[in-house]
Amino acid sequence: PRESYRGFIYSELSVYKEMLVLIFISLPLSFLPLKLTRPSDFSIWIFFLIPYQSTIYMSFYVTKNTIASVVLLWSSLLVALFIVNISRKHSFTVRFKTKISKNANSSMVFFILFSVLCLYLVYVVNFRFNLNLEDVYVRRMDARELAPPMYKYIVAICKSVFIVSGVYLLIVKKRWWYIFLILIASFAVFSFDGTKNSIINPSVLICVSFFSLYCKDSYRLPFVVVACFSIILLAILEIMLVDSDVLSQLFVRRIFIVPGFLNTAYWDFFSNNPKTLMTESIGRYFLEPVYPIAPSYLIGIEYFNSGTTNANTGIWLGAFSQFGLFGMMIVSCMAGFLLGLFDNMTKNDFFGLGCLVCAFIGLNWSEQLFHTSMLTGGVFYLFVWLIFVQKSGNLQQMFETHRP
Repeated sequence: PRESYRGFIYSELSVYKEMLVLIFISLPLSFLPLKLTRPSDFSIWIFFLIPYQSTIYMSFYVTKNTIASVVLLWSSLLVALFIVNISRKHSFTVRFKTKISKNANSSMVFFILFSVLCLYLVYVVNFRFNLNLEDVYVRRMDARELAPPMYKYIVAICKSVFIVSGVYLLIVKKRWWYIFLILIASFAVFSFDGTKNSIINPSVLICVSFFSLYCKDSYRLPFVVVACFSIILLAILEIMLVDSDVLSQLFVRRIFIVPGFLNTAYWDFFSNNPKTLMTESIGRYFLEPVYPIAPSYLIGIEYFNSGTTNANTGIWLGAFSQFGLFGMMIVSCMAGFLLGLFDNMTKNDFFGLGCLVCAFIGLNWSEQLFHTSMLTGGVFYLFVWLIFVQKSGNLQQMFETHRP
């Protein structure tokens, strides 16, 4: 609503550029699934609506390169989205013979663990919630210094396994007491480190639960698009009627603007500079670091004029910063294969839970690198959790929902 972001001012695009934007936004509709048949359809829709579509829209406001370079970026994202969509359609799955007895009260253990985790998070924030949107970046910087040992891994388990499962139990199984645990965990994480996704993700997952189980129309993609449009419309009405921008800050800017901004910035920078070859992480054990600081801080300096801004991006442009276009295509194959595994583990007996898991992964991969998402993003913990759900008779009954 303020028509500017970090010094970049909104301006009308030329008709020629608008036509290019509309054409590339429409092209994925030729292969995107319109009906919900697999849990990972939600991941594909999220990839389309967040990293793909926002990049198409934002590119002309950020890039310093030519139109040809912009079109190459868009074409690369289109191919990457297509590869993810194709590579997830396989029949590989994970099976273990060991079973956990139905007599083991796993549902009670889950509730107790979730409660203890919430208590720990409340303790970390000294039993005081801070929901102020103005100082989130200050809290984020402070959290890097003050975070207890293993905090980021504990939070990753909370945001993945417990929040995802808690939303399922709340919406699908009508266990209303989980609303308190979800709110406590989300607000505590946001209070400590200012991570807006701790509030955004549960909200999105609640919507996904309704879309996957309660929409009578089999064509669910239009419902998802309408929901996104409604959020933007409500944000506009909010600032017009009450001069507030809470929805704009939490949802519109964070979901529909920032991912495209950062993707374009990464493309812009690493198209004209050496790739990192993963020397900012595991590659440093084999090669000399290409840059003295992490790529996220390089982008922060170059595009945000701040050496403290940690400007992370999603799996596609993160892989491009490491290995170029080859990296984008390889990570798309790997992401698609992993989504297919989640599909095959959940699409028959745990369809509702699978939809939430895949939606969470889609959100995660829209803003985090593939390899870092495994632990600090919570993807690996969800994989282990689904295996545990499959093997526990008690948890099977707790999370079982068949394909609608």
